[in-house]
Amino acid sequence: MGRIATVMAVTATIALAAASCGGGGAPSKEEFIAQADAICNTYNVRFACDVLHTYPEGDPTSLTSDDDVRAFADPFSATYDVYFQEFEELGALAPPADFREQYDALLASLDLTLQAIAQGAEAARNADREGISDAMQKERASSSEVSRIAKEYGFEVCGQD
Repeated sequence: MGRIATVMAVTATIALAAASCGGGGAPSKEEFIAQADAICNTYNVRFACDVLHTYPEGDPTSLTSDDDVRAFADPFSATYDVYFQEFEELGALAPPADFREQYDALLASLDLTLQAIAQGAEAARNADREGISDAMQKERASSSEVSRIAKEYGFEVCGQD
């Protein structure tokens, strides 16, 4: 998992720098929301169509069979892959100047969400129920922060539960 964390840190730095550069071509609030929501919609649909159905039944933290717990590793990894692509596209957007600081915080929280999903995948591979539980708690907390920031700014798709 050290390699994943390094890639995440480098990507987050690049994405946050790209989001901060902006310049004179930053879109209006409405244009920015439309661009970001279109990206979020694309990846929400991709997740629903390509990944969601691959999750096994049950709660991986309470399953008794290690093999049943390990069955969550690939769906967690696929979830990470889908939303990492979303993260990269969102990071390439230049927000309006009045939202730059909040957008950096949103991307940082999204990065934490991705790290938690990667942690969950690794824990599932090891049938580590406690590790999965910890990852799920971290994912919920960081996703909640993404939602809060997105809703406050007026996003309709990004950050919605």
